[in-house]
Amino acid sequence: SVGGAGIGAVMGSKNLKAIAVKGNHSVCVADSERFVRVVTTLINKLNSAPLTSQAMSAWGSAFFVGLCHQKGILPLRNFQTVAFRESKDIGTDALSDAFALRSRGCFACPIACIKKTDVNNPLFKGKGMAPTYLATGALGLNCGIADLTTIGTANVICGEMGLDPIAAGGTVATGMELVEKGMVSKDALKLELRFGQGEDLLQALTLMATKRGHAKRMGKGGQALAKEYGQSKRFMGVKGLPMAPFDPRGIQGMGLHFATCNYGPHHLYAYTFIDEVLSVHEAFDPWSTEGKPELVKRYQDMTAVMDSLGLCNWPLMGLKFNNFVPMINSCLGTEYKADDLLMIGERIWNQERLYNMRAGFDHTHDTLPTRFSQEPISDGPAEGQVSKVNEMLPRYYELRGWNERGKPRPEMLKSLGLEE
Repeated sequence: SVGGAGIGAVMGSKNLKAIAVKGNHSVCVADSERFVRVVTTLINKLNSAPLTSQAMSAWGSAFFVGLCHQKGILPLRNFQTVAFRESKDIGTDALSDAFALRSRGCFACPIACIKKTDVNNPLFKGKGMAPTYLATGALGLNCGIADLTTIGTANVICGEMGLDPIAAGGTVATGMELVEKGMVSKDALKLELRFGQGEDLLQALTLMATKRGHAKRMGKGGQALAKEYGQSKRFMGVKGLPMAPFDPRGIQGMGLHFATCNYGPHHLYAYTFIDEVLSVHEAFDPWSTEGKPELVKRYQDMTAVMDSLGLCNWPLMGLKFNNFVPMINSCLGTEYKADDLLMIGERIWNQERLYNMRAGFDHTHDTLPTRFSQEPISDGPAEGQVSKVNEMLPRYYELRGWNERGKPRPEMLKSLGLEE
């Protein structure tokens, strides 16, 4: 689905617009005085960390475009190569020149990474979010487009139409490659889809959300589109969802996460780039596989905990996971240690794995499209790199306590209180 995992589509099919939950009890904090002290300390740490106090506050996740360009992991034209030369004009300076940015943050957040702006395009006028890293990568460079004004308009259209930028961009990029390779004609699609043509992208996004007529096949997503024309290998995704704009050939840990993530290939469920690209807590060589299974498992478990607590993961660019433990304990009245919380995260990850297995997923889905193992990156700093997921997978399964077919072992489930 171009709406991401498709929950919105399910709700729409039931004519369900929203789910409202209303309670009649106040939120009780076990030790409010200590909680306020801890939160104040965390805010001070975030305000003194360069990435959270400067880069994220000024540009949001868009600051990451330049760094990924330097590492050679920005995908270009449906991951056929990387955007090493094309991305020089879409960095933070160009973003500030192209848009009047207004900052907005979640409640009480000192980072305020959300950047709002206005767009004025013949196809669309309105207010919305300025291009994020995801929008620039998925709606921009992966569709061969480096014009920030077009990318910004596409991002706002996605917001207005209820489209996920990664899924929508991946679907359009799939269609563009099918046309480029002569696998399908524009007459068959009844839609112009050419790499580098901003008007084609904007028209496709506008039509896609309607799911009427010839736009209906696009609304089903990139996997369905590629399969319809017998070209499943042209779909750059895992478990049916398009990949977030990080080329896994040049960032091995993220590639392993993409292959094994319960949700699909989305970076938000394991922020390995914090160490593989930013070297915030540890400096990992993005091209090396050494220590990556351990890194991926740790970030996956960590993210599961953060998500279950309703906490954003971006502060991990300025805080360690251990820093959150006193806040959690003072709020809940518990005495958790970091390892206790990570075990909860591991339990969550395994519960999701078991659910996916019942839904028909197995170890054969823990892989990446063959392009990433058979076609080396052809340009830039990561030239010659290929994905080595298959080398890392056995160690990852071992760390997880799963057998060679990726199935959780009974003794491991028992240790987590998940015996069936």
